[in-house]
Amino acid sequence: MTGLSLWQTIHFKLKIAVKLQSAMRGQLAWHQAIGVLHCVGDIVKMQALVRAGAYVEEEGGEKHDRPVSKILPVTKH
Repeated sequence: MTGLSLWQTIHFKLKIAVKLQSAMRGQLAWHQAIGVLHCVGDIVKMQALVRAGAYVEEEGGEKHDRPVSKILPVTKH
């Protein structure tokens, strides 16, 4: 970077720093959005399972709750 004044050198380095910071923020936002989508998907899945089979009619016609652990599969992200 010979031939550049001090302010041009500083400006150039700051410009690179801002671009790097922008790229990192975009990556962090992307990962956060993926996490939110996974959570929303799990909530929707849980609601569908609960609506579809939370109550089971047995021979006597009475409704009984099934344990949640038998309804919902455990998922890890």
